[in-house]
Amino acid sequence: MLRVFVIVLIVHVSASGQAVQRSYYDMDGFETDSVGSHSFTESSELGGRKENVSYYSATGKMCSRDVSDSLFFKKSYYHNISENLKAEIILDKKTQIETTTMFYPNGTKQAELSTGERERGESNARVLVLNYWDSLGHPIIVNGNGTCECVLSAKEEEPFIERGEVKNSMKVGGWKGVGKDGKAFGEQYKKGELIRGTMKDSDGTVYNYNEVSKQAEFVGGFAALAQYLGSTLKYPANARRMGIQGTVFVAFVVEKDGSLSHVRVIKSIGEECDKEALRVVKGSKNWNPALMRGKKVKMRFVLPIKFKLQ
Repeated sequence: MLRVFVIVLIVHVSASGQAVQRSYYDMDGFETDSVGSHSFTESSELGGRKENVSYYSATGKMCSRDVSDSLFFKKSYYHNISENLKAEIILDKKTQIETTTMFYPNGTKQAELSTGERERGESNARVLVLNYWDSLGHPIIVNGNGTCECVLSAKEEEPFIERGEVKNSMKVGGWKGVGKDGKAFGEQYKKGELIRGTMKDSDGTVYNYNEVSKQAEFVGGFAALAQYLGSTLKYPANARRMGIQGTVFVAFVVEKDGSLSHVRVIKSIGEECDKEALRVVKGSKNWNPALMRGKKVKMRFVLPIKFKLQ
């Protein structure tokens, strides 16, 4: 299921006087009205530049919560039934190091993970397994060493159970994973770096890969995207005369075939600049889809487009 939680539909004021923005979504994570919606979000400012977004099921159960400012981004996940904290992920925006603490439904600590820093040439940071416990609190991975039969993803609703050896917090040797839906994978690691992997999907299709996940990208990469924007974007004449400048944020979905859908402005600076940003994004048809263990998947993308007077 593709999750898209983005834009404001309804604004109301809480009892404390703090403005809260509510948005509704269907089962695929796209905007809808409140009638028959699958989930909703509430967002607000916590003071200064800090922002808070809470995600709920249609019945009002807390699913996750985002808090961010200029220094960090923190995402908290909650267990479906108990609503106890499931995981807390903190990204240091300066170092780009992500730390994760996971918990079992009864509140017992499950795991301490970190992404570490990217090595030269790596597109994905290595997952470091610092410590891991079973549901009774017995240690399995201690100070980065041990043999794991673990869940190492806080973000997936039905994650793989992974089996393999951890040395110095890094995956080494052969690893296997099984999922509830019949998916299974085998991967080979050297000092935490994935060498190769093979996944068998629930329908029997086999995928080979050398990256666990890969983001969607414009064909040719960031440099090609920057060149396309620079040669295509035109500053609206009226906006220029009025001195309007700033950054328009455009959200869209890169489909499995690389096409774009659900293109929309989620942060506006004015009608003319918004329309120009939408025109340019809709014209950028050359995208490579995201990959998850070799399989093409949908991915939501947010592209900032800057209008600056010279």
